[in-house]
Amino acid sequence: MDRLTSEEKVLLHLSMHRRFDEDSYLFPADLSQEGISQATGIARKHLPRIVKRLIGDEMLKESKGRIEGARQRLKVYLLTPKGISEAERIEKYVAGIEVSLPLPDGKRTCKYSEINGILGIDRPISYWALKIAKDGTVAEMPKASRAKREGLIAYKRALTSVMSDGTITPIEQDMLSHLRGLLEISDEDAERAYKELLTRDDIEPPIRLDVYEDVLKQIVEDAQITEDERAVLDLLKKKLGISDTLHDEVMRRVLEDAELASVKERQSIADVFLIYRDGRLIAHLTRRSGEKTAPDSDLVAGMLTAIQSFMDDLFKDITAGDIEELRYSGYYFVIETGQFASLAVSSKSRLSEYSRNRIKTCLNKIESQFKDCLDKWEGDMGSMEPLIEGLISEFQINHRAEK
Repeated sequence: MDRLTSEEKVLLHLSMHRRFDEDSYLFPADLSQEGISQATGIARKHLPRIVKRLIGDEMLKESKGRIEGARQRLKVYLLTPKGISEAERIEKYVAGIEVSLPLPDGKRTCKYSEINGILGIDRPISYWALKIAKDGTVAEMPKASRAKREGLIAYKRALTSVMSDGTITPIEQDMLSHLRGLLEISDEDAERAYKELLTRDDIEPPIRLDVYEDVLKQIVEDAQITEDERAVLDLLKKKLGISDTLHDEVMRRVLEDAELASVKERQSIADVFLIYRDGRLIAHLTRRSGEKTAPDSDLVAGMLTAIQSFMDDLFKDITAGDIEELRYSGYYFVIETGQFASLAVSSKSRLSEYSRNRIKTCLNKIESQFKDCLDKWEGDMGSMEPLIEGLISEFQINHRAEK
């Protein structure tokens, strides 16, 4: 049964893109009228009337911006705070509705809120609400995630290279086993890839550097290489005939690509808070324009400290730990805790493991470089100026002077 109005479908669709605002440089095509029409199934000719009504109700705001793949600036539509609130209300309502989910072993009845757990993926309620047919069945099942697809491609290329001589030695089998674990390839996917190669009339020549580069991209995703990962790389180097010089060249290229991606991610960072271990705020850096839009620095510092303290008390009999991530109203908070201070970063989109590792590295560097100053800090902000300058340089973001 189709329980959603056209207006509700538009709000749910745009809620998946709430990280974009009027200051964004580039917008996805999903925020244009054509993109909204394709995502919601609403006829293009009806959309102007629908968005006009939502704008009149202060749910949407219209802007112009650069669209991915378009030659000229186009109209885009963004949720207002009122629109975000209404979209969240609709999501809560939809979460409890039952739906028929087509699975390999037959259809299964479940609630919207249970679909992710059944399929083992992470999609917002808004996504599922727009994929349900009028008869209450999921009309379109999602494709594998990009990370999973890329991992499977890397594995297939490695398998192709290993099988190019017609045999798989015990050493190669061991290497493939380690590679499956590293890339999180299921036994079913690995078996399917193997059978696909067996049915081919010819096996393409080994693409040594492509295979090696694919694996390196997966390994450096979290900005560090473990001993187990190094062992897999050593096996691959021997099998593919990768010299140390070639390894260095490929690694340099992969790290440069990862750094470029990290720089783009850092543009989504809105605030950086450095908080002393007793809850006092040392520094607040922000990209928000104007005091009205920036949160109260001391309140945020106190809130994060209070939450961490509450969790410590709640789970003190289980294990010690730190809050790693919070999400609130479209913003993600990544929190790293050290010996003397905590570094909290808010962003409009979830940061990758590479960027999260950079934040952790930044905090470790600060605590190491300013250990004596932090160990016995009594609130003198003058002594913190070099530290704050280092933060500004790291995040390329302005320091908010407190009143």
